[in-house]
Amino acid sequence: MTKLGEIRRRPAVRFSSDRANPSLASTAALQAFYFGPGKSLFGCLDLPDSRRPNDVGVLICPPIGYEYTSAHRALRQLALGIADRGHATLRLDYYGTGDSLGETQDVSLARCREDIVCGIDELRKQAHCSTIVLIGFRLGATLAASMPKLRPDISGLVLWDLVTDGSRYLEELATMQAKWLRSHGQPSQVEASEVLGFPYSPQFDREIGALDLNDASATPDGRVLVIDTSINTGLSEWAGGKLAAGSDMSVSRFDVSIELDEPERARVPRELVEAIVHWVAGS
Repeated sequence: MTKLGEIRRRPAVRFSSDRANPSLASTAALQAFYFGPGKSLFGCLDLPDSRRPNDVGVLICPPIGYEYTSAHRALRQLALGIADRGHATLRLDYYGTGDSLGETQDVSLARCREDIVCGIDELRKQAHCSTIVLIGFRLGATLAASMPKLRPDISGLVLWDLVTDGSRYLEELATMQAKWLRSHGQPSQVEASEVLGFPYSPQFDREIGALDLNDASATPDGRVLVIDTSINTGLSEWAGGKLAAGSDMSVSRFDVSIELDEPERARVPRELVEAIVHWVAGS
């Protein structure tokens, strides 16, 4: 692990349970470092106060591309809230994304899954966790949903607006690209394999297009919280089908999420973040 630095006592998102003490600040310690094969992966680890340790660690699996830009602050605040409740929390950049090595064209779903495995191993090593909860947003949630079959040490999943249909997701990205071009006075023709400045390889497009979580074999194992907001069409039907099939899944619905196509307007959906923190605290 190549350690870059540590920061203490940063302001955290305020939850309803904190209002009795408005001066309360985060006591979590942030460590930023590179790890994994060839120190190619970047991670930010929020360690809880030593008086509040917990042997359940949390790995946050972000979305990819422009959606990650929009979600970054909310996921950071989520990590702080979880760490303040005693859980070491690692935010991971997949290879070819964020501050990890590689180029955007190098991103693949197969490599992202390998990176999540590396993140789990690193989190267990650094924080001495016995089990892991994965939290994923959008495509990160879809990746997280596939991991319990590979890792028996995963004790829970939070799937926030997961992508259940890859073909539909690609259509949504193309619509987002066209909308942005029109709003900036550009021709609305959509460049192939590019969304808002993030180019994707044809292989990555094919991998996404092949995603389908609607069959029975794609049902996540174990304790699962599904976060369903208005940004994700088809998620309610998917979750309903899994519940009818007897899945150990709970669904929380919210009217607000993250503004994905305009990151300058993105706000932290505090009630939603608070719900995830309390669910994890019960793990």
